[in-house]
Amino acid sequence: MAENIPEDSVLLYDETPDENWEKAVRKWRWKIISRTSEYTTKRLEGICPRCKHQMSVEVTEGFGLGLITSDSLSLDVKCNCSIAHPPAEKGQGCGQKAKILKF
Repeated sequence: MAENIPEDSVLLYDETPDENWEKAVRKWRWKIISRTSEYTTKRLEGICPRCKHQMSVEVTEGFGLGLITSDSLSLDVKCNCSIAHPPAEKGQGCGQKAKILKF
């Protein structure tokens, strides 16, 4: 789906942490998109609370993918929308990110 956004309305890339962005994304729910007897692939997706563009992240979990550690229970989620937020290039998102639990 192409997004036709006027260039002058696109936010600049900004990695300044925003706890409201993190809180909003934490409310999203993981959706199972495929499952086998050994692996499960889940997707977290929605409209970025900052730039209002579609973003998503996928994670595959299961047998043989490594030991479970405290780091493996969470995932760095960032806006990865397809719009260029200068000075970042298209596909790098608007700069917002947070550590989100995988379940």
